[in-house]
Amino acid sequence: MQTNTEFENQKLNTVLASESQGDAELARRLSGATISAKRLFQKRIGCTVHTVTVTLPNGEVLKSKVVDGHGDFYLHTAAKLIGFEDAYILSRAWPRLLGIEVEVTDVERKRDL
Repeated sequence: MQTNTEFENQKLNTVLASESQGDAELARRLSGATISAKRLFQKRIGCTVHTVTVTLPNGEVLKSKVVDGHGDFYLHTAAKLIGFEDAYILSRAWPRLLGIEVEVTDVERKRDL
């Protein structure tokens, strides 16, 4: 019987194999990258926004603008920043499977994003 982690590895490998050669090469170069996300739940209007900062192994820093999205949507934002062509089909486990450290902080004020 296949474990959940083995299934996620297989799914990610299938996605990367079906994507362009550029995405597969990009995935290989990401080991050691970090993703730092900050989330804010706006009580008054009932939505969640976030920002993402990705630090690549070569020292390059990529930052997103303020983006709508609750839960772990920051992972999709990070995938788009990094350059994956279709970030929405990647599983939630792609950072762990590629050896990327993820840090998420919930903040109280929009200016802290």
